[in-house]
Amino acid sequence: LINFMPECHTMDDTAALMVNLDIIVSVDTSAVHLAGGLGKPVIMMDRVNNCWRWLHGREDTPWYPQMTIVRQTRFGDWSDVVERVKQRLEDAVSAH
Repeated sequence: LINFMPECHTMDDTAALMVNLDIIVSVDTSAVHLAGGLGKPVIMMDRVNNCWRWLHGREDTPWYPQMTIVRQTRFGDWSDVVERVKQRLEDAVSAH
């Protein structure tokens, strides 16, 4: 695991890094919007009381077709989110 973020001083730097990744996993930050705008596969880990822009009761979004939303099932509990993201990443590696 290599942390390249100290080299990312601008959004352009971050975008340049992202285009070289197979998949981006993030919480609801500018990173998911950047990844989505770049058309990269992105898994967004979201809270149970999500922001309106991510709609409700869906794992996809009309804003970014390559995005999958993995939402908490219990307020403040990220353990199920992490487990589901782990499974999705394992599935993606197996399929690759």
